[in-house]
Amino acid sequence: MLFNSLSFLVFMTVVLALYSVLKHRAQNHLLLVASYFFYGFWDWRFMGLLLGSTVLVYLCTRAMGRTEDAAVRKRWMLLAVGVLLGVLGLFKYLGFFAESFEALLALFGMKLGWVGLNLVLPVGISFYTFQAIGYVLDVHRGKLKPVESFTDCALYVSFFPLLLSGPIERATRLLPQIAAARVLTLEGFTRGAFLVLLGLFKKIVIADGLSETIDPVFSGQGGFSGADMAAASYLYVLQIYCDFSGYTDVARGVARMLGFDVIKNFMTPFYAKSPSEYWTRWHISLSSWVKDYIYLPLALHYLRKGDSKLNEARPHLYAMLLMGLWHGAAWTYILWGLYHGLMLILWSLVKWPKALKPLRKRIPGAFWIVLYFHVTLVSLLIFRATSVEQIGDFLGAIAHIGALDFHLKRPTFATLLAIPLFLVLDHLAYRHESERFYLRWPPMVRGALYATLFTLLLMGLSNASTQFIYFQF
Repeated sequence: MLFNSLSFLVFMTVVLALYSVLKHRAQNHLLLVASYFFYGFWDWRFMGLLLGSTVLVYLCTRAMGRTEDAAVRKRWMLLAVGVLLGVLGLFKYLGFFAESFEALLALFGMKLGWVGLNLVLPVGISFYTFQAIGYVLDVHRGKLKPVESFTDCALYVSFFPLLLSGPIERATRLLPQIAAARVLTLEGFTRGAFLVLLGLFKKIVIADGLSETIDPVFSGQGGFSGADMAAASYLYVLQIYCDFSGYTDVARGVARMLGFDVIKNFMTPFYAKSPSEYWTRWHISLSSWVKDYIYLPLALHYLRKGDSKLNEARPHLYAMLLMGLWHGAAWTYILWGLYHGLMLILWSLVKWPKALKPLRKRIPGAFWIVLYFHVTLVSLLIFRATSVEQIGDFLGAIAHIGALDFHLKRPTFATLLAIPLFLVLDHLAYRHESERFYLRWPPMVRGALYATLFTLLLMGLSNASTQFIYFQF
């Protein structure tokens, strides 16, 4: 059930109608049933996996809450985290590592001859697993007490707006909202509706509109020039940003309609001037999760070993490699994580000579924005490539661009109109340091914005509908 489908519109209408007449506890039960129905709509066979993960988390956190013994609490934590990671690894990485091991043996003339392990990847498993692990770790660290209600725990793990592609919400934020009575307001509904409109505009009009232009270039069909590959690389930055942030906008908007305030996942990421700033703007929920639960413990561990450049660099590299693996079982994702890890290390290690520091201050911020945008562009080329060899082919072709001969399919008229509007809105969000900058506008201007977005959305419905990119993770 895609957010950009008629079935979701019907589903959401029914849920909202029932939700608005129920009391708090009944609302939670309704949301839990709706979340499992929403997940089962994709593949009912994996509902048991989601329920099993929830039962494990509930029992282990409750067991941690019943004892003050640090060793016992740690054992329950390790059990929960170990099983959750084990299930994730089984479905997501077993086939990849088995095939890599078989390829390694083939280099030495050995052949196993086994059948490839092609397990179906349960949609959303990476997101709800990390969300569940975050809750377990927060209980173990004493940041919050385990919830007594199984319904509340299950709703936290499976809340349908976040279930398939996040954001990865923290237990310290979401569980109190689940436990407390929620007041539905017209303001909350309209704010949520605008986020839904904006998200669908990004997804349907821009991301889907660009897919027929970009996908043939990356599919390896051949016949495309270096100029085509360069253009496809730039357009892919826009496509994945609008696709993923569009999903997040819809998820946050739906949650807002239901009375929940969900974490922002994007904040004008391509205006970042450095790697560290980029990760405070792009996929914020995942990067902050990795920072709090992976990077900071590793940094503390290596700091105890001694203050050295190597000990300072290791946590960056390990954290980003893990983030690459989180995205998928492929060497391109590992290379993407390694690339970002090295960027973080280089930016943290490079020290400007004292004599040049005044010069650095005179360099306009736009220079650093453009510079790091192209650093990010290369990383997203690595991310999108279907193989390591394709990365080399693209970079080689782009480096030797001759004539600007293009063979790309032209996007639809609605997409061509939508792209400049989106870039202006994104720039205004950056300038105002707020995604709600439009609320400062007069009602007539806001109304014109809403009407324009809705009109372009209707025009863009002719674009071929595609699945959200991050569903594969």
